[in-house]
Amino acid sequence: MSNPLPTVSVIAICYNHEKYLEESLQSVINQTFKNIELIIIDDCSTDNSRERILKFCERYPTVKCLFSKSNVGNCRSFNQALKICTGQYIVDLSTDDVLMPNRIEKQVRKFEESDQVGIVTSNAIYIDEDSKWLGNFHQKIELLPSGKFYEAVLKKTFILPSTMMIRKSILDTLEGYDETLAYEDFDFLVRSSRITEYAHLPLVLTMQRIVKGSHSQGFTKRKNRLTPSTVKVCAKALALNETESENQALTKRLKVLLRQCVFTENFIAGKKVVFMLLKLRGHNFQTQCFSLLIRLELPLNFLYLKYIMFRRFIRFL
Repeated sequence: MSNPLPTVSVIAICYNHEKYLEESLQSVINQTFKNIELIIIDDCSTDNSRERILKFCERYPTVKCLFSKSNVGNCRSFNQALKICTGQYIVDLSTDDVLMPNRIEKQVRKFEESDQVGIVTSNAIYIDEDSKWLGNFHQKIELLPSGKFYEAVLKKTFILPSTMMIRKSILDTLEGYDETLAYEDFDFLVRSSRITEYAHLPLVLTMQRIVKGSHSQGFTKRKNRLTPSTVKVCAKALALNETESENQALTKRLKVLLRQCVFTENFIAGKKVVFMLLKLRGHNFQTQCFSLLIRLELPLNFLYLKYIMFRRFIRFL
C-alpha cells in the first residue's frame, strides 16, 4: 500500500492586499497537489481585504480564516496561524505573491527524497502591481549549494524566502519566528541553516510582487525598523558561530551593515555593529571612518536617497 500524501499547510498573511488577494489565494486552490490546508490570517487590514477574504471562504468552506484585532506584523501573525497548522510542511505566503500551479507538488517530491532536508527553495520571478514580469531572482538557471550552508547565508543573500517550503518540525524546534523583529527573513535563514539542510530546485515556482511601500523597499528609509532587526540577528549569529571562517563571513556582512546604519541614520544600531566588529577584530580604516560618522550622527539619509534615485536613473538610460 502506498504512503498517504503529506499535508501541506499554506499560511497566507494579508495586510491591505485587496487588489491581489484573489490571484494569490486562487493560486493555492489551483495547485496540482491537492492535500493542502489553507489558513488565511488578516493582520488588521484597513482596506477591503477582510470582506474579500470572507467571500473567498464562502466559496471554499474548508479554508480557515483568522482576523487580528490589531496590526501585529508578519512574525506574530505567522506564529498565530502556525499554532493551528496540521501540515507536515509549511509555506509562508504573502497574499500579494502568486504560486505556480506545480510549486507544492515539486517541493513535496524534493522533500520525499531525503529526511535530512528541512527547507526546499526554488527560483522566482518578480512581477509588478499589474502582474507584469520584471525579472528573475536568479538570472541564470543554476544549481545553488545544497546541504548545510550557514556560513554562506552569513555572507550574502541568495535565497528568496517567499520560495521556501519548510518542514514543520524545523519551525517547532525554532519556536516559529522571532516576534521581536521587524521582519523574519534573515533571522530564519540564519537560525534554520545552523540546524538543518536546504535543497534547491532551479525552477521558477513563485511570482513575487514588488509593491510600493513593501518591506523590501524600507531598508533605505531614515531610522527604519528593519536595519536594527538585522543588527540583532547578526548578534545572534555571533553567538552561534563556531569557526573562524564563520566569523569572517559575519564580519563581511557587518561591514556592509555598518554603512547601511550610517546612511539610514540608525546610529544606536551602528554602535552595536562597531562593537561586534571590534570583537571579531574586523575593524579597519574604512569601518573606522563609518564609525566616526556614527558618533557624529550626521544626517546623511537625504543625500543617500538622492544617490539611489540617480543610480536608478542612470540604469534606465
